[in-house]
Amino acid sequence: MMESDDENEMVERFRGASLSLRNDKGPVWDGRRGTWSAFWYDMYVFLKCCNDGKLVKTVDGADREDRLAADETVRNAYARRNLLVWRYMIRSIDKHCRTSKAVRLMI
Repeated sequence: MMESDDENEMVERFRGASLSLRNDKGPVWDGRRGTWSAFWYDMYVFLKCCNDGKLVKTVDGADREDRLAADETVRNAYARRNLLVWRYMIRSIDKHCRTSKAVRLMI
């Protein structure tokens, strides 16, 4: 069991640490229907942590009204977030498996 001083040191080291995913490529999907739910379970959390958590509303679809906003900067920001989610999703499809290659061709 850790002493309270050790616990406090550990907490202090991680205080203010961001959810940085700099070297994390995220989960990879093999393109099979039976593995989709396990993949999405991991991918959902990965997407919510990406871009310092700024993609949360886009992943959940809660900011869809931004694409029709009157302000051009709001529309452009939504388009950028949406493309970023698309990029993460496409990049997560395996490039070497036969079924995932078929999925890529269908997109």
